[in-house]
Amino acid sequence: MAIYISAILLSLILILITNSIFVEQHSFGYYLFSTISLLPTTVIAGIRDLTVGTDIRHYITPNFSAAQSYHSLFDYVSYVNNIKTAYVDTVNHTEMGYSVLVYVIAKVSANPMWLLFTLQAITVISIYVGLNILHRKNNQISVTFGMLVYYTIFFGPSLNIMRQTLAASLVFLSFTLLYKKLFIRSFITILVASQFHLSSLIGIVVFIIYIWVQRRKKNKFTFNLPSSVYVMILFVIVLVTGPLVFKALQYTVSQISLLQKYSSSLDYTGGYSISGTLLFVISDLVLFIILNIAEKVQKSRIFDKEDNLSYLFFITTLFTTFFFGMYSFQNVVPRLGIFFSIFRVAAYSYYISKIKALDLRIVSSIIVILLLFVIFFKVTLSGSGEIFPYKSEIWDNFINNIV
Repeated sequence: MAIYISAILLSLILILITNSIFVEQHSFGYYLFSTISLLPTTVIAGIRDLTVGTDIRHYITPNFSAAQSYHSLFDYVSYVNNIKTAYVDTVNHTEMGYSVLVYVIAKVSANPMWLLFTLQAITVISIYVGLNILHRKNNQISVTFGMLVYYTIFFGPSLNIMRQTLAASLVFLSFTLLYKKLFIRSFITILVASQFHLSSLIGIVVFIIYIWVQRRKKNKFTFNLPSSVYVMILFVIVLVTGPLVFKALQYTVSQISLLQKYSSSLDYTGGYSISGTLLFVISDLVLFIILNIAEKVQKSRIFDKEDNLSYLFFITTLFTTFFFGMYSFQNVVPRLGIFFSIFRVAAYSYYISKIKALDLRIVSSIIVILLLFVIFFKVTLSGSGEIFPYKSEIWDNFINNIV
């Protein structure tokens, strides 16, 4: 655990310094030091043993080994596309973008750790660039705080569900390009995301919501109750009615031949306890409670329906709650929630910045930061995804040589 925390803290300190020193964010110095600041966690992800992360045995080592035996990219991609099974230690079917990346790296190096490094690098760079785009358009969004949210909530799982986390980071980047009105780049980015994990296409829902929010000036949802209450109500509704909804979906899919191949994704595959499920949404709930208290103190709304970003982030939180609430009885479909929860990296600092009183804003930030690290510790130490304990022969040899 010490190596995780050390890498995260070192990276955050370097990010904070970089974004404090360099006012001009298009300078060579900013790009250089930003790259250096992202290396600690990226290197840790890259040099880990091939036993750290359950999915490594699904689509990292088997697919990488297969790529080394092919002399044609077309033949390799065609082979992977025709795979129908998804067993441990066998080549798994993956999207074309991922297969191309695996093939290229396999031809450059025989060490699959370079693939692990590259997957994490693409992920953190996408988040970092997206945060910079939003920050330049709206300085209430903090790059440093956003990366802290990524490291505490998403970095650990990214060592296991690598393709889906990478795809989620690209969905986030795609949205920021849309926000900047770079429509063609935004479209290309989400298209690339779908070539790492097809489920990322659900991210289009966020774009539709944003466009609707932008254009619809009247008759938006009115916050008659505190925002935290909506989250709690939705969470309880999913817990109670979710199993019934899944039964209905299972029956529907079983009756439609074209959809029957997706039936396994709707099976009851076990879930988490209520407390374990709550862990997925507790940061949203606590933050919203704090913000609702702040609204009472400052007598002005934070979740203002006239504030398009605030409104959008609130809706993504509701989608997050809806999907993650399903973890109480299922663990496949709820993963779609990552394409909405990824917006926490921008939402948290944006919401906190809207607290007017400096002392209350500082206290709120401290509470949220402490909670995020508690979540990181609990999720990592739980053994989920087999990312703990961290093991790295390369790191151990490096330390032994120094000592």
